[in-house]
Amino acid sequence: MNAQSSMAHNARTMQTKRVKWKDINWIIAESYVNRLQVRIVKAVQKDKWRLVKRLQKLITNSFYAKAITVKRVITNKGKHTPGIDKVVWETDEDKSKAIEKLDTSKYHAQPLRRVYIEKYGKKKNVRLEFQRCRTGLCRG
Repeated sequence: MNAQSSMAHNARTMQTKRVKWKDINWIIAESYVNRLQVRIVKAVQKDKWRLVKRLQKLITNSFYAKAITVKRVITNKGKHTPGIDKVVWETDEDKSKAIEKLDTSKYHAQPLRRVYIEKYGKKKNVRLEFQRCRTGLCRG
């Protein structure tokens, strides 16, 4: 079994069982998602639009892609800022549940919450999204 097929198999098995946040191999996850992104780019360059659509669906529903998007939300500058749902993913269990709940088929856009922050004597308008929406996978 070559490396690519073993990574695909590993991604499929991780989707079926509950995975702990610390058990995710981030090097494999990044390479798996990167490989899919490269395949999408090559398919676009060759004008193979059905393949592009299929690969986009594959990457959107991929466990590793969902894990990476949750990781990006919790490691960015606004990681302590809750969304409109007032949820912050702090514990490993919260992060694992967030990965499981990312489902594009049941997603509907949620409204933004406007928060006004006093800055330099002026009110600054800040719009907050649902924590789930911040992952970017939900956007279509």
